[in-house]
Amino acid sequence: VVENEFMLSVKVFLEGAYDGGAMNANIGPLLPLQQPYHVEPYFYEGEETAANIPMNAVDWVLVEMRSGIPSLSSVNTTVVETKAGFLLENGDIVSMDGISNLSFENLVDGENYHICVRHRNHLDILSGFPVTASEEMNYDFTFASNRAFGTEQLKEIEPGIFALYAGDYS
Repeated sequence: VVENEFMLSVKVFLEGAYDGGAMNANIGPLLPLQQPYHVEPYFYEGEETAANIPMNAVDWVLVEMRSGIPSLSSVNTTVVETKAGFLLENGDIVSMDGISNLSFENLVDGENYHICVRHRNHLDILSGFPVTASEEMNYDFTFASNRAFGTEQLKEIEPGIFALYAGDYS
């Protein structure tokens, strides 16, 4: 066990991959073994590499833990730690083994953080509520629009089911 290990269970749906109750994982076999976010606009330097792509993987995503209090008018959060993970067809984001939650090591126990999820073909999303750093943290973006910060970050794709908007930074 790693000292100061904070495990995050987070769930999101992607508008473009959603197909009635789950997401389509058909491109899983085409995904690279190494995280693809080293390029613009992400410039993420993480070295996450998988031995195998999980059979139920939809794609890679980036998850940022941010300190500060979000604002609609200015940048008030700071990225504390970023991890790449696999997004599974049920919406769960997992580590390289395809099962375990993402592990963060640089958080401060008891401090509040906002979660930012980034995907290369969807608009970024920031949590509407903070999570308190602890051994086990949970956040689900999929069941209400207020789970995201701001009123326009999530798209209702079925009654009571919300997803990241398809699109990119440009």
